[in-house]
This record gives sequence, structure tokens and C-alpha cells, in this order.
Amino acid sequence: MARLTVEGRAGGPLMTMTYRLVDEATGLWALVDPTYGILDLWRDKFEQLPPQIVLITHGHFDHVGGLAELRAQYPAIPVYAHPDTLPLLGERGRQLAQSVMLDYSPAEATQLYRDGDAVELGDTTFKVIDAPGHCPGSIALYAPGILIAGDVLFEGGVGRWDLPGANYDTLANSIREKIMTLPDDTVVYPGHGPTTTIAAERHNNYIVAKMLAGERVDE
Repeated sequence: MARLTVEGRAGGPLMTMTYRLVDEATGLWALVDPTYGILDLWRDKFEQLPPQIVLITHGHFDHVGGLAELRAQYPAIPVYAHPDTLPLLGERGRQLAQSVMLDYSPAEATQLYRDGDAVELGDTTFKVIDAPGHCPGSIALYAPGILIAGDVLFEGGVGRWDLPGANYDTLANSIREKIMTLPDDTVVYPGHGPTTTIAAERHNNYIVAKMLAGERVDE
């Protein structure tokens, strides 16, 4: 079985988690969600070896605020995103960032992925899981034992459903049918906050429990 190391660092104005996924057999690595100041945040790793690929879980500005800077310095690195989240990488992302008094430079993906697609990194294969509801084109990345969840699932919470393009019922469906069907021992690496597991969220997450029961959360 392929072995994968996951290293996370929080950066940018919203302390967004970016992840370095390292295929141990080859030393090749992928960068997930390049937030603001990404080149400084991971400067030590970039100086050793730039990432082989960049993977976007969704296009909210705090998750891709450093993408334009990254692409300017490393234009040959493939950048993967879901087609439905592309507007958020462009001018729509700038508008949302400006609504909270942040700057954002529009950027582009070079590759598209969708539900069920496989992304190869050395000897490791990631499965793309469509998980919309927090925003259009939101995805998670799964390798045995590991889920890179973006803003779909957090320790004790789930992604917001009150933002433009978000929807509670869609998110609840993603949680029920795509996320909580994974093995209980899967380690979850969210877009904000500490790691957790599928089992921990099944037993301790009030919102997940409501979603699994087909109920709405009091708003």
C-alpha cells in the first residue's frame, strides 16, 4: 500500500489550513489550497522541491488567495479544481474578498476534476469526491485512511450554508451520502481547525447527527 504523509499549516487572514501531501515512496508532494502568503508559509519546502501538483478543494478566496502568486512563480505546476468552482477563482472571488475588506487576485486552474476522478501523486492515488453545499464545486480528496475535507466537515461542525451559492439540503446530502459513508477510522483534515475522524464526528458532531437523521438544524 502506498504511504502518504500529511503536514498542515494555517495561514492567511482566516487561518486557513493548507496541506502538504507527500508520497513517501517518491518524495513528490501536492499542495492543497494555497492561501494568502503561500510562498512564505511553505518557503522551506518550496526551496527543497516545488510541489508536483496543486489541488483546490473549493474556490473561496481564503483557500486560493495565494494561487495567483504561486502560478506567477511556478507557471508549469498543474492546478486542479472542480469546474463549478471556477467562477470563484475569478472575479466572483474578488467580489467576495472585497466584501470583507480583503484583496484578491483572480487566478485560474489548469486541470479539471470531478466526482470519481483519480489524481496520481507518485505511488499514491486520490479519489475526488464531489461534496457541494458549502459552495459550488466543493470537493474532498480521499486516499485510504485520509480525507482532505476542505470546508465540508470540521471537528464539531460542518461548512457554512448561509453563503452565496450554499445550501443546507445539498450540504446535508453530501455529508450523508459522500462523507459519513467513509470508514470510521478515516482521519479528516479540514480547511480550518484541528484534525478529527469520521467516527468522532459521527458520535460527537451535533450538526452531523441532525443531517444523518434527515433533520434540519435550528437556525
